[in-house]
Formats: sequence, structure tokens, C-alpha cells
Amino acid sequence: APQEHLDSAGLRWWVPHRYGPSLSGSLCEIFCSPKLMDGRTGRVDMRALALLARSFAGGRKRMRSLYPALASHLDGDPEGNIDGAEEEDDDRRSVSISLQRWPPEKIESKERSTEGRNAMRMGYSVAALQEMQLLHQLHFLIPSPQGHPNFILPLAIALDSDSNEDEKESAAAGGATSITSKSAAANDILAMIERNQRAAGKRQLASGSHLVLEPTPLNLQKVMSRYQRKNQGGTVIPPAVLASWCHDILSAISFCHSNHIVLRSLLPDQIHLDHSGTAKLSGLSKVMVLHGKDRIRDFDPLKFVRPKKERRDHSAEDVEPFAAPELLLGGTRYTKETDMWAFGALLANLLLGKQLFPGKDRVSKMTQVFKIVGVPGEDNYDRAKKFPFYSSNMYVIGEEGKKKKYNRGVEKALRHLLKAAFGGSVEGEYAGLIGLVDGLLHLDPKRRMTADDALGHQYMMEHSVNIERQEFCRRYVHDWLDLKENVLTKGKSSKSGILDSLKEQQRRHRPAERRRLSDGARGTPLTDGGGSAEKELKRKAFLIGASSGVDGDDLYNLDDLLGPSSSSKKPKHAKT
Repeated sequence: APQEHLDSAGLRWWVPHRYGPSLSGSLCEIFCSPKLMDGRTGRVDMRALALLARSFAGGRKRMRSLYPALASHLDGDPEGNIDGAEEEDDDRRSVSISLQRWPPEKIESKERSTEGRNAMRMGYSVAALQEMQLLHQLHFLIPSPQGHPNFILPLAIALDSDSNEDEKESAAAGGATSITSKSAAANDILAMIERNQRAAGKRQLASGSHLVLEPTPLNLQKVMSRYQRKNQGGTVIPPAVLASWCHDILSAISFCHSNHIVLRSLLPDQIHLDHSGTAKLSGLSKVMVLHGKDRIRDFDPLKFVRPKKERRDHSAEDVEPFAAPELLLGGTRYTKETDMWAFGALLANLLLGKQLFPGKDRVSKMTQVFKIVGVPGEDNYDRAKKFPFYSSNMYVIGEEGKKKKYNRGVEKALRHLLKAAFGGSVEGEYAGLIGLVDGLLHLDPKRRMTADDALGHQYMMEHSVNIERQEFCRRYVHDWLDLKENVLTKGKSSKSGILDSLKEQQRRHRPAERRRLSDGARGTPLTDGGGSAEKELKRKAFLIGASSGVDGDDLYNLDDLLGPSSSSKKPKHAKT
């Protein structure tokens, strides 16, 4: 979208990540960059500071009007002294944004179907306004302008040209800036996106209002579609990237649970990935805030079930791919435990490239669940047999016509499936993740790990130790940029060599190296640090991805990010 349209809509406060603001949103960290200091004199480099101020101003014309003293330091500079043509081009520069339908089409169509013919229509969906209010409340709990780093904070609401004044007022009351059609910025933003879609031959933008978000080029659904086993023939997501996503999603879930919020649904298309590879949750329309009395007591799933005597058959209903067993068996109450099961099933899908519990209906999915986590018994949540939808059809029948009684074997099943899909060379690198998933997938809800317990798991603690190591940071940056290029270009780009490298690694089968890495991982001392290093790691990847197209911008040099040994690789990432 044009920079001037965002400025006229009141979004000048949102500074594009051109000079690498910190993930915490602190301006102090931006201005404390060593690149702003003159190494010879030890004083502030006024030219570097003027370039940074020009980025905040939103253009060179506004730079001269807002910061005339700093603008004088760019006079006579080939990069700062500009004539009319260059100044006009700079003020017309575009800024990358992401748009998300608001409210989602499914929610809007459902609410419209429940409205009576003569019912009074509201300007906006009630569920969408509640979602916006809850999202902003979550962000305000974090002492940072950008809020929680693992949630997407909407920047504005882009309205259709046929939106009336009441809708605009309702959007403004929702907490986000309203880009109205009066300023023509909303029409220009949406019209430009539609022109780009038509020029690229893609599906045009759906009608209706949209949330304006920070650039998020990918979501987990796109990654999972690209990394399915049937499509790639055996490609696994790099362990450093997968561990980072696991930490990000867990942090978001833990933050919600600590504030008594149950997500209810955790789908791949709701988890977006920004240019640094940070996973961020979006779409809180289905969340549930626990009542005050429910926050201090444990739920008994059997007290919240559907009636046994119902006319329609629920066994053939479509269910969510990561639904917990108690919901599949007829439970109606979503809890923190159901969120943790969904998270464990999502991790297993990312690891294996396919669902661990495939099936389109309750019976087929529960059959797969019983095969992996074990059938109900005295030591394996025998109360599952009391749920209304529990059926003997969920068991696997043996040759003699008897039910097969599977014991719990999540870890064993994951190791077997991983080895069968990608070979034994990758099993050791994901041993910690397999252990974490094993603790999340229990038939008994009370035996599942909580979000805080999962963050304290050995796999997560080792990740906190690894991000302090420069070698791991370089590997993360390389793996993430390679994965992003591979997904965005669908493997057609010459830059994306992740498939060839992984296949080559599988062919070599270096057992000694694998044993060394495995032994080193087991013997790594655990610490509770790593939070600042995690932000620094993501910042480096973000800067490399976002620095493309910024000519002459040496405030953050790629050599400083990747290390001296990687200076020859700089052209590879210059256009990412």
C-alpha cells in the first residue's frame, strides 16, 4: 500500500521495520544501536540519526518539515541531498501490509443466517467486535507498544467504499484505527491490492472490511501444505525453526491461560509467520473467557456432555482435525486441557507432515486415538467409556473377531512414523520434541502437561540454551530464510536448496555425528535464561528479510548478523 495513504489515515505512528526496531517495541533500544555512534569521535553520527528520523517521518518532504535541523545533515550527501524527482519517488514508496477478512466470512454468514427477516442489523459483527476488544486487552497487559510478540495486533480497519457512517463509527469504537472512505485511503489500499491480484492472475480480494496487519507472508497452513509427505517425498521442517515455533505458540497459549482464556480452536491458518519466522496467533473469535468461579475449580468433562437420546447421528459429523478425545466422545466444555491436546496434535502434524490422528468423523478419529494413546482401562482413563458417543465401533477388530487392546505408546509411535518417513538420520534431532508431544497427548485430561509445564520441559530449556550459541543462530537464520523461500516460490527458486540438502544429508547417514549431537543435547546444562537471546535471534532474521530493497542502508550490516565467516553469502540473502 502507498506510504502516503497510510499517513493520511493516521497510521504514521506505525514505523515499517526498516531500521530494525526491537521486538519489545522500545524506542530506547532503537537509538542505542552502535551503528548510530561515530567510532572515531565517540559521538552520535548525525547522518545516521537523520536517516533514521527520515524513516520515522515517512518521507523526505516531511523530514524537512518535521526535523529541519536533522535534515540539514543530509544536505550535500549523495544519499540525502535530493532533487524534486527523487523526493517525489521517495514519498510515493509503498509499504508491505497484510489484510485479513474481518469478520471472517464463515462467522458473518452464520450470524446473518440466525438474524430474522425483520431484525435490526448492526454495523458490525458482535463476535468480531468482542474479538477486537479482547485482543487489545491482551496487548495492554504487556508493557510494550507492540504488545505481546506472539499475537498479531491490527493496525487499522480498511472499509469497503459502500460502508456507511454508522459502520465507520462502530469500527472506531472497536479499538482499531478506522481507515474511512472520506480520506480515500481505504479505497486506494483495497483497490491497489485488487489490481495487484488481477495482474498476478490470483483470486481477487473478497468484498467486505479487512484488518490491516503487519506483513505476515506465511501461515502454518501454507507451510504444512508445502511440507506434506506426499508432496515433498520426505522433507522435514528444520529442527531449529520447529523449536522456535513451538516456543512461540506455547508462549501465546500460556499467556492466554494465565489470563483465564481458553482458545477452543488451534488451527494452522490462525498461526501467522512474520519475516523473522516468529509465530503469531490471529483470530480469537472462538475463545472463551472463564467465569470467576470456574477459574479456581477443576472441570469434570462428564458433567458437560450432550444428551444420549438425540435423533440425529453425531458419529458422521465433521470435526476439527485437532479435537481432544473428550470432545469427540460427546463433551461440550472446552478447557485448558483441550487446548493442550490440540497443541500436541499440531506439533505432531508439523513433525510428521501428516495428521497423527486422521479421520473425517468421530468414530474414525477415535479409532486412531485409541491406537496411539491406548484404549480406556483402569490405568488409562477408564471414565472415557461413560461418554455418550463412546462406541465399540471405535476399536480395531482382530482376526478372531475380538477387540484389540492397545497400550499407550505415543513416543514409540512417533519414533516409528518419523523413521519410516524420513529415515533414522533425523530421529535424534527431534527426540526432545517427541518427548514433549508424549506429555501432551494423554487420554486423561488431568495427566496432560499445562502450558507452563511444557515451557519448562527439557526440550524447551535446551532450546533456550541453544539460542545463546552463535552457531545455532546462524543455522536458524539460514534455515528459516531457506524455508520461507521454498514455501513462497513452491520450490521453484534456485535459492531454495532445502530439499536437496536434506536429501543429501539423509543419503550420507553420518552416525558418528548424530551420536555426538545426541549426546551433547542430553548433557547440556539447563538454565532458565535465553529470553533476550530469543529476541535477538528473531531480530537478526527479521532484519535480513526486511532489508531487501533498501539501497545504501548500512545501519545494520549483514556481516554483523551472520558473522565474519558468512560474508560471502551476503548476495544470497540480498533479495529475500
